[in-house]
Amino acid sequence: MEYLFKFYNDRCIILDRDCQELAAFEFCLQPIFRPKNKSVYAFELLSKVHFHSGEYYANDDFFDSIDDNFMKELLILQMSYAAEHLVESDIKLTFNIPVSCLYDGEFIKRLINNRRGNYVIEVGDIASYIPSKDLINNLKSLKSSGIEVWLDEYDVSQKENNQCLDIFPWDGIKVDKNFLYFIGDEVKLSPLVGILKLYTSKVIVEGVETNFQRNFVILNNTLAQGYFYSYPVDFAQANRMIQEQQIHLESSSNHQELSTQNTLKPVIL
Repeated sequence: MEYLFKFYNDRCIILDRDCQELAAFEFCLQPIFRPKNKSVYAFELLSKVHFHSGEYYANDDFFDSIDDNFMKELLILQMSYAAEHLVESDIKLTFNIPVSCLYDGEFIKRLINNRRGNYVIEVGDIASYIPSKDLINNLKSLKSSGIEVWLDEYDVSQKENNQCLDIFPWDGIKVDKNFLYFIGDEVKLSPLVGILKLYTSKVIVEGVETNFQRNFVILNNTLAQGYFYSYPVDFAQANRMIQEQQIHLESSSNHQELSTQNTLKPVIL
């Protein structure tokens, strides 16, 4: 099925080939933090669905009902929108895509051609598919182009998730937020982080909402995402966060340089 996308007052309208409105949504960004210094490491781009055929529609219900072609076009649109509306910085930008879309070599080429910054692809629903040589090669192509590839929605209670750990050298593994809700025991969580770090250099804990969970991510040196740190923000808010962080980094750098210059040097007689 072919889709048409148009913007109206920063709201994206999706039309079918007969120009009938299917849905409307806005893009927003959920920060991912370095817990120790509370700096933003990345933004995850999310799509908030407002209505479907004139009615309010839950995000999960909407995305469960659409096909891969829609998801591919939506991701390209997200990339273009972000390139136009988000200020340049070293902060990474992550995009969600189901693994079923990543078997398409032509789509992989489009992703690579639309890369404009420190992009990350979060691969979801991978446990539902049997990884093939074509899929692995496509993931390698993304990684070789400079796009990081993260395993999304990792849940240790799902046997299929564990089997996905060593099929590809993941740049990051994102622990599903439901895992924190059901297992609030640090004794069980800490060994899990240690195991995941055997497969990746970055572990991202999703759904951090309590002080206990905050202490856990600090203790285990993971990245963190959740309402404890920030709710999703719009692009204007994200740009302010980026600019404030850049000012803070420049100020810290200047202060360090000044301190170095003022340090007394030994005098050789």
